[in-house]
Amino acid sequence: MSKHLPIGIVLIILWLQSIGQCPTYAILGKEISGINTSSTLSYEDKLQALYALKNSAEKCSLTGDSTYALLLRSIGNGEYLAHNNSGLAVAFTSQAVNLNNTLKESRSQHLSALCYYSIGYYHQQAKLYRQALAYYDSAIACSANAEDIQLLRMPARQNKAYLCFFIGDYAKSVEECVLGIKDAVAAKDSVRYLILLNIKAQSLCFENSLPQATADAKLAIQLATALKDTFELAAALKTSGFIAEKNRDFAGSKDFYTRAIAARKHTGDIAATASDYNDLGNFFQNSIQNYSAAKSNYLNAVSYARQINDPALRASQLALAYSNLGDNSFKNNRLSEAVQYYTYALRCLNIQLPDYLWSNPPEAQLRKIEHKELVYNLLTQKTILLLQLFRQQQDAKYLTACLQTALLTDSVITHTRYELTNESSKLFWRNNTRQFFATAMEATYLAGDAKLAFYFMEKSRAVLLTDKLNELGALAHLPPSQAAKEEMLQTNIIAAEQQLSLFNPSSKEYAQAEYKYLNEKQALESFILSLEKNYPAYYQYKYADNVPTLASLQQYLAVNHQSFVHYFMSDTVMYALGITPDKTTFIRLSQKDFDNRQLAAFISLCSNKEKLNSSYDSFSVLAQHIYDKLFSPLQLPKGNTAICTDNFLIPFEALCTDAAGEDFLLYHYSFCYVYSASIFMKPFVNSTAAAGNFVGFAPVAFARNLQLVPLRQSANALSELAGFYSHPALFTAAKATRNSFIQQAANYAVITIFSHARADTGNREPVLYMQDSAIYLSELQLLQKTSAQFALLSACQTNIGKAATGEGIYSLARGFAAAGIPSIAGTLWKADDQAIYRISVKFNEGLAAGMDKSTALQKAKLWFIQNNDNKEHNLPYYWANLVLIGNPRPVVLAKENNTLGWIAALIGGITITAMVVWIVKRKGSRRSGKVNVIVANQQLIQN
Repeated sequence: MSKHLPIGIVLIILWLQSIGQCPTYAILGKEISGINTSSTLSYEDKLQALYALKNSAEKCSLTGDSTYALLLRSIGNGEYLAHNNSGLAVAFTSQAVNLNNTLKESRSQHLSALCYYSIGYYHQQAKLYRQALAYYDSAIACSANAEDIQLLRMPARQNKAYLCFFIGDYAKSVEECVLGIKDAVAAKDSVRYLILLNIKAQSLCFENSLPQATADAKLAIQLATALKDTFELAAALKTSGFIAEKNRDFAGSKDFYTRAIAARKHTGDIAATASDYNDLGNFFQNSIQNYSAAKSNYLNAVSYARQINDPALRASQLALAYSNLGDNSFKNNRLSEAVQYYTYALRCLNIQLPDYLWSNPPEAQLRKIEHKELVYNLLTQKTILLLQLFRQQQDAKYLTACLQTALLTDSVITHTRYELTNESSKLFWRNNTRQFFATAMEATYLAGDAKLAFYFMEKSRAVLLTDKLNELGALAHLPPSQAAKEEMLQTNIIAAEQQLSLFNPSSKEYAQAEYKYLNEKQALESFILSLEKNYPAYYQYKYADNVPTLASLQQYLAVNHQSFVHYFMSDTVMYALGITPDKTTFIRLSQKDFDNRQLAAFISLCSNKEKLNSSYDSFSVLAQHIYDKLFSPLQLPKGNTAICTDNFLIPFEALCTDAAGEDFLLYHYSFCYVYSASIFMKPFVNSTAAAGNFVGFAPVAFARNLQLVPLRQSANALSELAGFYSHPALFTAAKATRNSFIQQAANYAVITIFSHARADTGNREPVLYMQDSAIYLSELQLLQKTSAQFALLSACQTNIGKAATGEGIYSLARGFAAAGIPSIAGTLWKADDQAIYRISVKFNEGLAAGMDKSTALQKAKLWFIQNNDNKEHNLPYYWANLVLIGNPRPVVLAKENNTLGWIAALIGGITITAMVVWIVKRKGSRRSGKVNVIVANQQLIQN
């Protein structure tokens, strides 16, 4: 016992330890409170007194009440405060919450919330951010009353927001800020409001939502000035500097950064000042290429970072500064100096390499570093540096080391993607990693390594869609009740999202709807985390990352008599792999060889009937040029060919082998367009038995409020092509409703839709129209447990949408693919309705006869060209807009009526109807630098 322990506490402890003097739970509780709130005891003295109470309680068997749980939590907190022992702190606090949660009568929800918050905080201080986020979630869930909301939920939200920002999950950070701000407003907590507003502005800035970030940063500056909060003022000024820099207002950006540093110095926060100098250095280096000024600021960052008392924080700030100094040296072609700085950065992260150039740390060691962006940047820069050394010295060992580092970097990227919860954050990272994959592709080309080139193409392509398909497959490994609950939570999110879209973002109603929407999202996220923990098979299937080898693809192609083309397109270079069962051709096209803008020009000509007619010579020259550059060098045999494009989609069948524009590739090849080889090869497994072979939807005329032109021949065309199938189901006119589509579409082998659609390359979500209302891209998630093998979307622009780097186009066709439908035929532009109907009828005739889909579509187009009286219809405008997305395998049709399938469909329809009862039937038009903010919440940690 400490010689400094006050006499009162000594007497209490001696009394409690005396034989036969057992306290009651009430007395025990008072003593715990007295020790925790004492202003005279040191942390060490408090801890010793608490251990003495624990011994007494255990001797007297006082271990079955929430009071004893409180004692355990207090000891855990004492271990952290007195000894900085996060391990023991977590152990005691976990024991406390586990005991408390098993109690029936004396269970304290407040104590559970307090324990979860404390465990989250201890994990956060130990740099175990994923675990911290999970425990903060539990603290939020347990915070029910007003006091807990203010003392626990609000700081937990703040810490979650910061941690999500720190690890790069910017969209999730914004969501946490929105929820936290609502609590702060209700509690009239201006300081908390300001902190969350700053984090939100930074997150929005980093995900390039600049208008909203600007508004939040401006408000934060005003509020920080009014509150005289210099630290938060500096944060808001720096965010404004980021925004101005992204808007290329360099004078304004420099002014904001300078003011931020001046304000920060007044706070005395050394770590934040070091971070500010790093950001100012980045401004000089990346935006105005003043490398001398950049280096000066990075050295200032090093100087301040060395003064930080916290060893972990000091190490991370030094690593960041040294990494930036390495980049600075590399840009000035001082490669040896760059190697030295990068080595320093790794050492700060506790990574000791025998030789920087020729060795890499184990992936497991890198996973423990929570600053994922820093790790990624260090590995990417090493990959680029090794490639540069190879170019200079032409020594193959540099190229080998470059490719080894690239493989490690890819593993880090994959692991980071799995840790992100929000798709928009994942898309941000996909865009951010593009330069790395371009470097890896250049290295594989220089090495002549087609196998690795194929690997990196696959890892850069449609991985989020692959994740979604894996997730759908993983549902089969859950008990039916759990799978049904996930579907219900998904439905709740869609309903809340629909409601949100009805309001103006600046309205009070929008804020309320947004709060509900974000809570629904969090409910699903928490549920999925519990599934991953409790069902190992679900987790394993969901996060399967099996990239097919080039050899396995060639075996697949041999069996199916196909060829495959993989494209990778960067800003200045395009790579292509032409793959057949027995040969691979690897080509590289620089910007001098081929201008990517010609692809957009080609689509522009194809989609404009008048322009195509009047400028056919220009079209034919361009069509042959693209063929000569992108396709002919691959030397592919005629026949069935799969094309995996990269951020572009053109109808290859409209390319020409001759300058006269007469010999279309359509005459020699049947094409399908795929998201990746992995998805292309993925076998289709029926979730449920199909209710029938064919279902068709043709609204014909539309509700007046939709303001759409009637498609008067669509019902007749639908009826004609349905005649090729046994037991078709047709929903035409008033029967072609939104609900009938959601309830029935996924239950049939073939889906055909003759309707209108709306899509563009901007931010508007693609929409498919039924008779009574619209179906948005995000709502296609409702098509779960699909039996559909193919969907024909005979509506304009169903393959148009916003392009996402490495992911392809977020179109209606992709929405159907994400629902688990392996093949979709969709349109690239608005074309002639009659032409589409005629081609669709012939196409379905081929499908029903057992043809593979790409051959059936090719023959339907050839038939259309050969059987029309109007020669103008030979123009690609009429027939090239309908393309096949996905696997071309034949549709497997039932030979006779599937009675069990009908029953399954009926049950499924009833289930889905119950789910969508909350979803609105009509949808309105859609209106359309890091700050160290860690909440220790000293009152909680010290008491």
